[in-house]
Amino acid sequence: MARWRNTWFYDWPVAHAADYGFEPYDGEAWHWNYTALMNE
Repeated sequence: MARWRNTWFYDWPVAHAADYGFEPYDGEAWHWNYTALMNE
């Protein structure tokens, strides 16, 4: 998990996910929840 979090591929969603309606799922670093519809 630590190796995944240290990649550029992980940094992009961390920086931009909220712009597209996604939030990280704490249990899995590669898992993102689409929450834009829930927040309307």
